Amino acid sequence: MLIATRARSLLDRVTTTGVLIGYSMPTFVLGGLLLFLVFYQFSKVGSLWFQPGYYPFTASPITWLGRMILPWITLATVQVAVYSRLTRGSLLDALGEDYIRTARSKGLSERRVICRHGLRAALIPVTAQLGVDVATLISGAVVTETVFNLGGVGQSTVHAVVRGNLFFILAVVILTAVAVLVANIVVDVAYLFLDPRVRLT
Repeated sequence: MLIATRARSLLDRVTTTGVLIGYSMPTFVLGGLLLFLVFYQFSKVGSLWFQPGYYPFTASPITWLGRMILPWITLATVQVAVYSRLTRGSLLDALGEDYIRTARSKGLSERRVICRHGLRAALIPVTAQLGVDVATLISGAVVTETVFNLGGVGQSTVHAVVRGNLFFILAVVILTAVAVLVANIVVDVAYLFLDPRVRLT
């Protein structure tokens, strides 16, 4: 929202550069960089945080949190880059529409115009992208779990591919398909609240 309302400013250029770097960074490369820049540096001073490998939440929530931060950042970086660019472009388009000029001419505050009218319309393509990105998120989890040795479904999928475990691979494919299907249903329902032109029939 900030970079859309300050298009072509220094903030916009700096943020766009950072977003493009995050978008073009492969998941396994980013995970390896985080392991080197964070885990390796902290381990040199004897810190037990940011260790690779899974740790049960019930055993120690603090240790679990420390081991999940880097995988979370790795998975989220590409998604944040995609959605920030998409939101910026959609909001810029929405702010140029006639109904935005009408809202401003009525004396509404700029914050209300942007948040209530502009952002609501801009979130429609963003919400549509969400349904598509569920499969991308799951595939990214496969790589991330392997890099950070988390031992989840993603890493088990890699082992199943190496060992030729067809039944496990089919189960993961079906699980992914169901997740994408549910996500798209949620997106369709969300259209009812975002776009007043959509009606449930």
